[in-house]
Amino acid sequence: MPLRRSRLRGILDWVLVAVLFGLCALMVARLDEVSLRNVAGAVRVVDGDTLEIAGQRVRLSGIDAFERDQSCRRDNADYACGLEAHRALAALARDGGVSCAGRTVDRWGRLLAVCEARGRDLNALMVESGWALAWGGYDGEEQSARLARRGAWGGEFATPADWRAGRGEPAEPRQDWLRRVIDLIVQLFTGRGGEDG
Repeated sequence: MPLRRSRLRGILDWVLVAVLFGLCALMVARLDEVSLRNVAGAVRVVDGDTLEIAGQRVRLSGIDAFERDQSCRRDNADYACGLEAHRALAALARDGGVSCAGRTVDRWGRLLAVCEARGRDLNALMVESGWALAWGGYDGEEQSARLARRGAWGGEFATPADWRAGRGEPAEPRQDWLRRVIDLIVQLFTGRGGEDG
């Protein structure tokens, strides 16, 4: 009896190795299909973390900006922090070609990307300015903005995620490294992005 079990276990081990090898081969074969997508050109700012370039909507990855209709509080008064976030991104994107590079898309078809204007990382600058929060990236920039009380950090606010949840809007998943790996694997096997945000 023990000999049969050990022989069966050995066969199962080899089957598992073959399956894993096959999955790796499939991933390698599909990897070139999931190449980096670059978008560049004239830009229209949709909100504090979304651009439109050449007809393609682009979501700045790793950040979560205040929503256009969102209000925050400073000096005992409400102000339109969502509009401030929109204005900040528009100012950063003005007077220079914007280029974005990303691999996955979210459920709304937006390319999740890192964007630059005049060689400056717009994602990082939005967090550093205090008009966007780190959302799976840019933690150092958020800490800097918080300590200097830049942007919305100069007052009180609900995080954009909490604000959306309060309005019954769908949550956007954090864009951390594990989420990016999962998205890449989903895209390798399905040809679509796995990101839900």
